[in-house]
Amino acid sequence: MLKIITRFVPTKRNSCAIRAKASGGFCNEHYLGISRAVLWAENSRTVLHSWTKLAFGGAGALHGAALAKDLAIPTVLVPPNPGVTSALGCLLVDITHDISRMYLHNIADVSIDELDQAFRELEMDGRDRLLHEGLAEDRMVFQRFIDMRYLGQWRSMSIAVPSQLTSLDAAVAKFHEDHGREHNYSRPGAPVEVYRLQVKATGLVRKAEFAKVPRRAGAAPAAVGERMVLFDEHPKSLKARIFDRTQLAPGDVIEGPAIIEQLDSTTLVPPGIKAEVDDYLTVVMRVPLG
Repeated sequence: MLKIITRFVPTKRNSCAIRAKASGGFCNEHYLGISRAVLWAENSRTVLHSWTKLAFGGAGALHGAALAKDLAIPTVLVPPNPGVTSALGCLLVDITHDISRMYLHNIADVSIDELDQAFRELEMDGRDRLLHEGLAEDRMVFQRFIDMRYLGQWRSMSIAVPSQLTSLDAAVAKFHEDHGREHNYSRPGAPVEVYRLQVKATGLVRKAEFAKVPRRAGAAPAAVGERMVLFDEHPKSLKARIFDRTQLAPGDVIEGPAIIEQLDSTTLVPPGIKAEVDDYLTVVMRVPLG
């Protein structure tokens, strides 16, 4: 299954310059630390060779290939407008309301019928909110969660439960398992209490379909200029060709070292890496590993 990293977001536009090896290396290490923290949180660090890195934001495309190489990720995708990809996501994301209610009970004292009624009331609240947003009922999805914690502790874990709930045994077992993974200890014999009930009410919006762009009939565009660039793995500056991204079309292939410039971002193609434009004008960089 293809997995895509989307949670890497550079902190400041133009915070690093490719002209300075020390500056670029510092920023790469800073962003690499952020990426590793996210990957460790997702428990996915052992399967990165099957992942794809989505580089967006003003500086994401500038550092994307270098970070992918350090993380052993073989493919980098740079969308057509990386600087505004987050805004595009806001237009396509489903509408979600997280609704919760405090529900302090020892797990042994919880009534399943009372619990189900409380969840139904939360779902009615979510349904009303989504109807107000203009969603039809057949486009609504509701997910139930119980926040649990060890009695006397303040750390809680959110455990997903099915809509047809007959027992809390499976949820409690999942709580012990998740607590052990998240906090490095678990106490299966200790009393557990319910802390809070949550419902995630999601309205499924209709997604736009991106049109394919026809392939170019003639030759690929020539570089619009050249620039000397200092890369970490090379002791001397290398001559990098500069391309105007607005002139690129599906099927165009650019061999690094190269720079692809556009209004909202800059894509850096390091030496030994090939960038190809796909049918949706996404720049696909293949990063050799090993």
